[in-house]
Amino acid sequence: MSPRHSKLIWLCLSGLVVLVVIILAVVAPLLAPHDPLEINHREVLKASTSTNPLGTDEFGRDILSRLLYGARPSLTVAGLATALALLLGSTFGVIAGFFGGWIEQVIMRLVDTLLCFPPILLAMVIVGFLGGGVTNLVIVIGILYSTSFARLAYSASLQVKEMEYMTAARAIGASSARLIAFYVYPNIRSVLIIQVSLTVAATILLESGLSFLGLGVIPPTASWGLMIGAARSYMYQAPTYVLWPSLTIAVTVLAVNTFGDALRDILDPRLKQ
Repeated sequence: MSPRHSKLIWLCLSGLVVLVVIILAVVAPLLAPHDPLEINHREVLKASTSTNPLGTDEFGRDILSRLLYGARPSLTVAGLATALALLLGSTFGVIAGFFGGWIEQVIMRLVDTLLCFPPILLAMVIVGFLGGGVTNLVIVIGILYSTSFARLAYSASLQVKEMEYMTAARAIGASSARLIAFYVYPNIRSVLIIQVSLTVAATILLESGLSFLGLGVIPPTASWGLMIGAARSYMYQAPTYVLWPSLTIAVTVLAVNTFGDALRDILDPRLKQ
C-alpha cells in the first residue's frame, strides 16, 4: 500500500469519527435518555444502571446525557473560534506579506508579541476579566489562535507575490485587491485548510482546560471540561465519572489531529509521485 493510500484511509476513518461526534451533538435532544440538568438526589454517583448506562454525577444527573449535550459548547467554540482565527489571521497575514513596509512591521510585531505568551495563560487572564460563556470564549480563543494563521498567510504570501504570474497580472493593470483575491488567496488555500483542522483540535483542548478551571462554560450547562473539573473531587468514589468525559475529549482531539495530519500529507505534492 502506498503512503498516499494509507493516508487516505486514515483521513476517512478520522473524518468519520469527527462526523459522528458532530451528528451526536446535533441530535443530542433525540438521543439523550434524560434531561442533562435533571437532578436526582437518590441516584448520586451511581455506576452503570439500566436507566443510566454511564452512571450519574454528584447531583444524580445522567452522565451520558451530559456527554451528548456537552459536545455542543465544545464544538461550537471550536468551530466559531477557528473561523474567527482564520478570518483575522489570514487577512492580516496576507496584507503584511503583500504590502510589506511599515504595515508588515506593525502587524508581524503584534503577532510576535501575542506568540510570546502561552495561549492557556493569556486566555485565563482575558477570560478572568471578561467572564466566562461561549461568546467570550469564541472571541478570546479566536484572537489568540489568529496568530498561527497570520504567520502562515504571511510566509505563503511572500512566496506567491514573487511568482511570474503575479508580475504578469501587475503588468496588465490588476489592482491590489484583485491580486489578493484571485491570485494570493487561491494559492495559499491548502496551508490554511490544514491549519484549520489542527486549530480545531487545539481549540477543543483550550476550551476544555478553561472550563475545567471554571473560566469557560458557565454551570450548569453541560461541558466536557466542566464535567472533568467536577469529577476530580469524586475520583475514588466514582472513577468512571472522570473517565468518560476524558475519554471523549481524547478520542475527539485524536480524530481531528489525525484528520489534519492525513490531509496535510495528501496535499503534499511530493507524495503524489
